[in-house]
Amino acid sequence: MEDEKKKIESEREELEAVLKVVSSEVPKLIENIIKPLKDILNEFYSPESVKRRAEAFASFYKTLVDSGIPPEEALKIAKSQILDINMILERIFGSFNKRDKRWEYRDE
Repeated sequence: MEDEKKKIESEREELEAVLKVVSSEVPKLIENIIKPLKDILNEFYSPESVKRRAEAFASFYKTLVDSGIPPEEALKIAKSQILDINMILERIFGSFNKRDKRWEYRDE
């Protein structure tokens, strides 16, 4: 009986140590993931960055039209070259969600 109490106490202490590490390290890990994403989004959506992309898009479209490409086709081509950060993030996080399903509990 005494051995079982010692074992339980040892396991409790071990779990406590693990939880202490998790509680201090997981927030840092999350911050190390989220902060760079915030920085990227802030840079991508800054007024200056949006203006530069709009100017580049307009210039590219104008070059296509000036080269003889019909305006409708030039617009399709120009749109296809736009970097859509939202789509990229959806694909990144969507792939995480798909991966997570592998670990779901299945009662078979």
